[in-house]
Amino acid sequence: MNRILVVVDAVKGFISEGPFANPRAVNKVDNIVSLCELFRCDNIVFLKDCHSNDAIEFNAYIPHCIKGSLECELDDKLVEFEKLQNAISFKKNSTNGLMNREIRKYFEKLLINKDGYKNLEIHVCGFITEVCVMQFVLSLNSLINELNINGVSITVHKNAIDTFDAPGHNADDINEFVFNNFKQNGIKVV
Repeated sequence: MNRILVVVDAVKGFISEGPFANPRAVNKVDNIVSLCELFRCDNIVFLKDCHSNDAIEFNAYIPHCIKGSLECELDDKLVEFEKLQNAISFKKNSTNGLMNREIRKYFEKLLINKDGYKNLEIHVCGFITEVCVMQFVLSLNSLINELNINGVSITVHKNAIDTFDAPGHNADDINEFVFNNFKQNGIKVV
């Protein structure tokens, strides 16, 4: 069995710094660290929000995670895992990491070649549930379906994924909706 852990946007900009700093995310970091420990001998992929000053995304979202800022850096508790030989990091300028050509090429090569993998488990954790995590997971699932690849599963770890609370934005309700959406699409939720 071969496993990969994908850590989506566990950067300071969604945890402790800037306009999207989030106490709910702070409370999930230790769960992400535990997953990284569990996957220490497997492959770990970090997707990190990192925008140019004039990012088109800022038409929809307030400026955040601007290149060169602390917001683009992984949470301090995760930095050691990024340095592992079996870890790779990608910066992204979009909510959906799979739209980044380098990230998409990495996963396409992995899925198409599978390098003799009989079974491949892709595990996902990170932030923000209904934006970056959901878009990546559903797009990856669609890519697996489009390529008609058997023997690949996606598992999301709900204790290591979260969003934020705000007026009209109930985090628990949003998480529940997204996790049910994943299940309806054949994605495991644990």
